[in-house]
Amino acid sequence: MAVRKKGQKTKRKIFNTAMKLFKEKGYDNVTVDEIVAGAEIAKGTFYIYFPTKAHVVAEIFTELDIDYENIMEQMKDIDSSLEKLRRLLRSSVEIQQTYIGYDLSVIGYRAQLELHTEYSMDADRPLYKYMTELIREGQEKGEMNTDARPEYYARILVRCIRGAIYEWCVSCNNYDFIDDGNEYLEHLFKVLQ
Repeated sequence: MAVRKKGQKTKRKIFNTAMKLFKEKGYDNVTVDEIVAGAEIAKGTFYIYFPTKAHVVAEIFTELDIDYENIMEQMKDIDSSLEKLRRLLRSSVEIQQTYIGYDLSVIGYRAQLELHTEYSMDADRPLYKYMTELIREGQEKGEMNTDARPEYYARILVRCIRGAIYEWCVSCNNYDFIDDGNEYLEHLFKVLQ
């Protein structure tokens, strides 16, 4: 168990160092050598955890899952499932612009396409599970319509959000994603009610 925790700590250190460098210098201007120097590890250690620099960016989705778990924990005293869903997805939009940012969003999408990673689309990810759970609860409480299964609605919401992020990336960051994303979400919530 101690070896596993040390490995997780090393992986997180590499990830955090890389993210800091990517934000400071831009993804294309950072080398693996700079990441390993900043993380104070051997180059071989980097490749144990990340086969390529692009894999570091793809790791963002795993990191986001931790954020979603924390968000859900903070909302445990809220009764309305619709309000919990609203806050979860608004937090997702805010995280996209403030934590990940435009440049890393573009790189993240590029990395997913290049690496053919399916993790962001995995229905077992916490985001999908939480949305499905909240929609199911909302349907049972009569807060949301029952026109479709919770899993289907969750998949639609994720696709809509992913499409909004893609459009923001293609627009070259020429608008505030938080404002636009939250307005977009409000229209989606009307479909659920």
